[in-house]
Amino acid sequence: MFVVYQLSIYLFMRQWVKTRENRVMKLVETWNLRPAEHQHLAVMTHAQWRKQGILVLAMIIIALIFVAVLGSGASIEDFSWSSILIGVLLILALSWTPWALVAEAYGIVMVLDNHTITRMSPWSKELTINWSDVESVTYSAFWAWFTVRTAEGSIHVTTVIGGIERLARAIVAFVPRDRIHVSRDIMNKALRGPFRY
Repeated sequence: MFVVYQLSIYLFMRQWVKTRENRVMKLVETWNLRPAEHQHLAVMTHAQWRKQGILVLAMIIIALIFVAVLGSGASIEDFSWSSILIGVLLILALSWTPWALVAEAYGIVMVLDNHTITRMSPWSKELTINWSDVESVTYSAFWAWFTVRTAEGSIHVTTVIGGIERLARAIVAFVPRDRIHVSRDIMNKALRGPFRY
C-alpha cells in the first residue's frame, strides 16, 4: 500500500511539474511576442543540480519511512486497531514531507523583465507586479530571501535561486533608491550571483 501511495504521489507531482513548465513556457512565449514591452526577460529557477539533489534527498527520506514501516510490520499484532489506524494516517501524512521539498525545488519560478516580476509558487497563487508599484524591497537574513512588497502582495525571492543577480540588477535599475531597504553589502553579494552557504 505504501509503495502504491508513493507512486501515485510521484505521478501527481510529475504531472504538476509538467503543467508548471508549460505555464512558464507560455508566459515567456507571450512576452517574447512583445519584445519592446518585455526587454531583459529572465526566468529564475533553482539550479538543475539543486533540483536533482532535493529529489534524491526525497527518495532517501521515503526509503527511510518505508524501512520504518517494514520494521514495525512484524509486531503489528501487538497493537490495537485504533493504534494501527493512527500509525497508518501518520505515515501517509509524513509521506508528503519529502514531496513538499520537491514541490519547493521544482515549483518556485520567477519571471522578470524591465517592467514586471511574476512569481509562481506551489504555496500561493501566481502574482505579477510592476516595478513602478513596489513600495519596498527588504532582505531577511533569517529566511535568506529578498521581499519585494506592493499593495497587491509580496514576492519572496530566495538568495540561492538561479538568476538572483538579474533580480538585483532589476531592483537597482527600476526601484527608487529610497524604497530599497537592503544593505549595500547584501546587494553587492546578490549582484555577484546566487549566495553560497
